[in-house]
Order: sequence, then structure tokens, then C-alpha cells
Amino acid sequence: MKTNPVLLSALTAGVTVVSFCTSTAMAVPDLQLDILGGVYNNATETIDATDDQFTLYALAKNSVVNIPSAKFYIAAAVTPKVGPAPANLGSIEIDGVTYNVTSDMLYGTPPQDPGNLPPHGIYETYYLEVPVNFQLNAAHSSGIYNTQDDPGQGPIVGGTGLYFDEFDIDTSNLTDGVAIHFDFYYTYKKNGQTKLGGFAPFSHDAQSLSDHTPDEPPPPQPQVAMPEPVSFVLAMMGLSSLALRRHRRI
Repeated sequence: MKTNPVLLSALTAGVTVVSFCTSTAMAVPDLQLDILGGVYNNATETIDATDDQFTLYALAKNSVVNIPSAKFYIAAAVTPKVGPAPANLGSIEIDGVTYNVTSDMLYGTPPQDPGNLPPHGIYETYYLEVPVNFQLNAAHSSGIYNTQDDPGQGPIVGGTGLYFDEFDIDTSNLTDGVAIHFDFYYTYKKNGQTKLGGFAPFSHDAQSLSDHTPDEPPPPQPQVAMPEPVSFVLAMMGLSSLALRRHRRI
């Protein structure tokens, strides 16, 4: 039996499309972070805020949110690494609550219990654990998207597949040169013990501005007095005249 080449081509194309869609869906991790208006930093592989004040989104697949005993957290960690000695680095606000950096923070590696989030150049340092409370309703539901591929857009309202919680962040009172790195993870109970269930991949983390005053004008530069053109010419003529007189005397 002969195979119709046109039919074979169409079937092959169909398989390719299905495979592509499946791989794209599989590429979306269980947990992700996003910043409204944020941009993806290819050097650090994280989503960066573009302002001192921003909205941070924690997104999780529906299947993960429904895991029994699961508790979700965001770790807001100081970067560059600080500690173990405490430091006074200003403050940050999360949903209107002010936290002093670092006196209101923990030192070490989150989560606090069991404390085994894989390190990636941030920890050990000072951090906060902020609970994430997913509301299982349409108002907090989003269509599936990959924050690494489409950073800054925020949840897809009206879609399904993801739940989200949002946080209003203000880092305008943070000391210059310091940023807050955000990780997202969940824990669960097994045999009475807390276990780390999963975490957002490093490529789906988020971070505040490292310099939180990007619009501040540069300091004024010292002004060097320059001679006016006429004065400069007269001064040169005077020097030439003195040189000529000295030459005649010799």
C-alpha cells in the first residue's frame, strides 16, 4: 500500500505541533515569581524590578496548591550576602508592613524549617519568610504562562491553570547598593516532620533594584574656570611681546 506524501507531511506536522505544545506546557514550573513591569536579567537569570515600588506575584499550578498540608512562602533575602553580624541597612515594606533590615530578619538558609533550600549565591544571609495565601477563586486564577519567557506581564486574568497571590513591595528606604532577592517555595508535613516540597527554579526568581534611586540626578561636577577668548588672546600677545623684547636685548 502506497503512502500519500501529502497526508504523511500533514501528520508529521501535526505531531510536531503537539510535541511543541506539550514541551512548552512542561516547561512551566510548578512555582514561579513575576514582577509587574519587570524585566528578565540574562546575566543573573532572574526577573528584576524596574522601580522601587512594585507588585510581586507568586504563581503556582493548581495541582500544587491543592496538595494536602502544603504551606507556601516567599523568602525575601538581602543581597549581596550580609551577616552573620547584624547590620542597619534601612527598611522595606511588604503589603504596608515595615521590616527593618536586618533587625527584623532571620540569618541563615530558608526555609527556617527544615532549612534546606538549595543555595545559589545568595545564602547564607538575612531573610524574611512571608506566607503566601492562595485564594481558590476565579479572581485569583491565571492562565498558564512562563515568567521567564514573558516577564512583567502579571497573571493572565480569566485564565485557568495557575493560582496567584500578590504583594505590594516598597524598597525605597533600603540602603544604596543593597537589593532584596525573592525565592518561592512550599513545605508539607510527612510523618509529623516538615519537608521541603519544591521551589521556583533559580531562573524564575525575582529581585528588587540594587540601586533604588535610579532617577536621582548625578552630583554636580566642579566647574573649571576657562579664560574668555578675548582675554586669552590679549594674554598671549603680552607674553609674545615680552619674549620679543628679551630677544632684542640679548
